Formats: sequence, C-alpha cells, structure tokens
Amino acid sequence: MDKFDESLSRNVDIITTQEQIRLCTMQVLVAGCGSVGGSIVEPLIRLGIGSLILADPGTFELSNLNRQACSRVDVGRKKVHVLAERARAINPAAEIIIVEDGVTTTNLSTITSRLSIIFDGIDAESSALEKYLLHKAACELRIPVLSGMDFGGRAVVYIFNYSRFKEKPFYGRATEEAHRRGDLSQCFKWLKYRTLPADFLPIIADRLQTGKPWPQVSYCVSAMAALATRAIVDLGMGRHLPHILSFDTHMKSRHWLARISQRILYPYRLGQAYRIANAKKNKANPAQQPTNHDQINQPFLKNITLEKVIQAMISAPSPHNIQPWRFEIEGENKIKISLDPTRSILDVDPHRFAIAMSIGCAIEAATRVAEVTFEHSGQKDIFSPSYFAGTVYIHAPKIGTRDEALLKIRSTNRRPFHSIPICHRLLDCCNTVAHTFSACVVWKKINIADFHKLSFLGAHCLFKKYSYVEELLAYIRLKKSEQKANPTGFTPDTLDLNWIATKALQIMRANKIVRHIALKIGAAHLMAKLSTQIVKTSDSYMVISSSDQTIPGFINAGRSVMAVWLEMTNANIACQPIDFPISNESGKRIAQEMFGIPENMTPVMVLRVGRASSHSRLPSARLPLSAFYSTDGICNV
Repeated sequence: MDKFDESLSRNVDIITTQEQIRLCTMQVLVAGCGSVGGSIVEPLIRLGIGSLILADPGTFELSNLNRQACSRVDVGRKKVHVLAERARAINPAAEIIIVEDGVTTTNLSTITSRLSIIFDGIDAESSALEKYLLHKAACELRIPVLSGMDFGGRAVVYIFNYSRFKEKPFYGRATEEAHRRGDLSQCFKWLKYRTLPADFLPIIADRLQTGKPWPQVSYCVSAMAALATRAIVDLGMGRHLPHILSFDTHMKSRHWLARISQRILYPYRLGQAYRIANAKKNKANPAQQPTNHDQINQPFLKNITLEKVIQAMISAPSPHNIQPWRFEIEGENKIKISLDPTRSILDVDPHRFAIAMSIGCAIEAATRVAEVTFEHSGQKDIFSPSYFAGTVYIHAPKIGTRDEALLKIRSTNRRPFHSIPICHRLLDCCNTVAHTFSACVVWKKINIADFHKLSFLGAHCLFKKYSYVEELLAYIRLKKSEQKANPTGFTPDTLDLNWIATKALQIMRANKIVRHIALKIGAAHLMAKLSTQIVKTSDSYMVISSSDQTIPGFINAGRSVMAVWLEMTNANIACQPIDFPISNESGKRIAQEMFGIPENMTPVMVLRVGRASSHSRLPSARLPLSAFYSTDGICNV
C-alpha cells in the first residue's frame, strides 16, 4: 500500500486528496481501445483510477503504430490484452477487466452495471448500433459519457452528462434507426460543423471522394488523452462541464495571420466538402473507382522489396535531373542496371562521367532500403549500345524508415546557408564511407572571393558555348504543363528562379535569333554571374575526390557522393552540388591546390554545405516507375 501511495505522490496539490480518493474508487469503461480510446488508458492508470473496463474486439495492425499504444511485437495481438498488460505493469493494484468481444447487445447490461463514467471511442463506421445502445444504456443509468473524435490536428471531446439530465441518447440529435441503417450523415448530426478545423475539411472532401482511410497522428491523440483525462476528473467530482472540449494543435502553433487566413477560408472549404458529400450520395460505389494516378497509369511490381529498391534508386540525383537509368529485372532479387539512350546530355556531360556517377548514386540509394551487393560488369565503354553498369543483388529488406525518409528529403538546396564549424567526427564518418570506394572527402572553409572567381570562370566558359546553353534550355521546364508532360530536368522552383529570370529564359528558348544575339552581347556573362552568386553567401565547402578515373571508378565515386550527401542530410546539414569550379581540367587543378587534395586524387564533386536559412522546395520530379523498366519484366516477379 505504501508503494501504491508513493506512486501517486506527485499528483498532490494538482489533484487534491479528495479527488485522489474519489479517483481510486471510480470505475471507467473505455469502449473502443483504438487511437482515441487507447490514448486515455495509461494517463488514467497513472492518475490513480481504481478500475478500468477495456472493451474492444480488434487486434493491432502495422498501420496503428503511428498513434496507438502498441509496439511492433504487439501487431496481431488483441488490443485489450496489450493495454491491460501495460496498465497492470504501471499499477498492479488497479482492477483491469477485459471485454474481448467489445461492446455488444448481449454484454451491455453486464459491463454498465456499476460504472462511474464511460469513454466512448467506438468506431461508428463498424459498430454504429452498439455506439447508440451504449449511450441509451448510459441515459437509463444516468452515467456521464465522453465521446472522443480527432480531426487532423484537433482533438475534440463531446460530453454527454446524462447524470444531470435524463436526456435522450446524443441529446436527441441522432436516432436509433439511423444507427441501425449505418447512415453516418444522420448518426453524426451531433458533431456540429464548428468543431471541424479548416485544414481538415479538404481531407474530409478527399476521403469522401476516394474512400481512403482517415488519417490520424500521434500528437492529436496525445491532446485527446489530456483533454479527456482532465474531464474525467471533473466529472468524477460532479462538476459541470461544457458540451464540447477541444484543442487544435495546428492552430496553436501558427502565427496569428495564418490563424486568421484559416478562419477566412473555412466557409469555402466547408462548402466544398458539403458539395462532394452530396455528389457522393448520387454516385454509385465511388470507393470502387480507381483514384490513384499511379495505379491507373503504371504497372507496379508484385515484389514489394524489389519495388522499394527501384523507387530508392530513381530518387538518386542525376545531371540536369535526366534520370538516365534503365533496369532489367532478372528475378526477384536481381536487377541489371543499364542506360536509357534517349536520356543523355552530350554537351553538359560529354564523357558521361556524371551519368556514371548518377548510376553509383542510385546503387548507394538501394543500400538504404535493402541489404544489397553490387557486381560491376567491368565494361568501360559507356557509349557502347550493349553497355550495362552491373548487377544489383537483393538479399533482404531493411527494417526501419529513417534511411528511406532521408532518401525522400535529400535535395539540392539553392538557398543561402548559415556558416557552421567543421564537424571532424562527421568528416571522419564521411571519409570512412568514401575510402570504401577509393575516394576521399575534404571539408574546408575557404576564401570566398577566390572560390567565387574560380566558379565564375568555369561557368562563363560553359555559357559561352551555344550548344551548352541550348541543351540547358531544353531541360528547363518553365511551365506547369511542361513539368507534367516531362518530369525530368529543372523547374523554376528547383532552380530558385524569380519570375524575371523565368520570363527571360522563356524568351531565349522560344526564339533562336534572340538566343544568338543575347549570347553575343553578354548573356553568358550575366548567366554565369547569376548562377554563381550563391557561392558568395557561403565559406564552407566539401570536395569529394577519386583516384580511379575509369567509368567503374566514377560509379564508385557516385556511391561515395550519395553516401556523404545522406550523411550530411542525416546531420541536418544542407548541400548544393557546385560543378562549375571543376568543369575543366584547369579548374580541377586549382581546386585540388585550394583544398589540399592529394596529387593522386581528382575532384569529382564539390558540395556547398551549411545550415539552411530556409528549407528547399520539394525534390525534383521523377518519371513514373514504369519508365525505368519494361512491363514484360514484371510479369513473373
């Protein structure tokens, strides 16, 4: 008993002695132990509730992990058993009663016989009638009921205090007949529109249209637990509470102007959701219609691990975002990597060294989602029609999502960076990886003026070449329609271009004569200046060098580049490749001397690094999965 009292000692002066005694005598039914109901079990036990009845027929699924009180080992187990074990481990003195069948018409009278409070977390979509009958029994027995709902970032607790007034279920705002039919629009008439947050209304509209599962997040569930737990304390003490308690985590974290804009948009978004709801009623079986663009227009691999590996590889960087890879699937664990001849850049990358590096980046990306090995083909003539880089062998998928998430957020950040001190521990980590691929990494703070001059000279030399500018313009998607039709190349967003620069490029691309004249009268100088001005904002650069200048060597160099880039992303350090300083042999020699690179090593990549002043926009667009392999290759996989 002393240990039990000590476990509640820190409640003192927030929870009064009288309240604590009352809590220890209360019996609370948690009907529905999913994200909403399950969230309050642990807080109630830690608060000192004497008896809990847990009622839910469900088992934990993998999709529950993001917000429900379970771990991976609990997947497949009954929710009530997992929560009961957790509750007993926290407070062995508490009475925990399990109802494996959930609330049913046959057990309702038994489980409501001596309750103090009911928390209703029953999913109306699957158990509408049981939800209604629970409220009906609470009315007859005068038991207060709390119904929890979460809407995106907003947690809402509806309080039906049947102990004060012997009202009808849901205060008469819903009927038993509607619940028997499962007509949710009638079942939820008690929700009140004002409890729906503005940013959740588009999600409601989308789910009504597509029938996809409703999204829920952990912090909203935590807010739900806080609101409901405190409400149970007050109801247990017989205090009067408002009908609706809510907390909007999204609105609380916004600037006041953003909060105003959300309120202004509310009527429009509500009307949009209402129109879609009405349209859905008049449309037969909308959930059966395919809605995912990818599912309609591209085949997917049957082997999930194989699909993940290819998705990871196409997330890798490539020169001008040309995405040059071609994958030949030769079995469930074997992918042959070659090149798509229609996606190449002869002026930007005449020797295809950058393309070889992009192959290496793709291979290294694959190692982040699965245990893989790569076997070089040994071919050095990358221009040969029969060229292929090698074969990736997949051994097993990797458990965990962090590396996969790093692949998705890795991007080129062209914004100004805040200078940071060199982290030698991170540099050692990068070099450990790079040495595996006969490469080395140098991270140095350099003289900005000297490095900008080197970058400008390299850029100016390239922009003076008419064919280089033509190829560059061919890979800039200046309009939304262009981006949609061909998701390769650059966009104004990924290049961080303002509208003036975008308009100028449109004019140059549209008219060959204008291009010639512009380059003759100094456009090359201006383009070089604009392209390298970001160099002036940073003094911290990382150079990756390789000792092997063959095509297989550049593939290995690409692996080291990708590994280093992901290490920097993992350390929350932004990166931008700067190829102008080393775009010619003279620039490479100067950079080698500037960074103190050994003579046997040649610079292959320069990264501008630092703490980003603002996040970059989304990574560059990617072609659909089917563009990288033949559909014939998937049939047997």
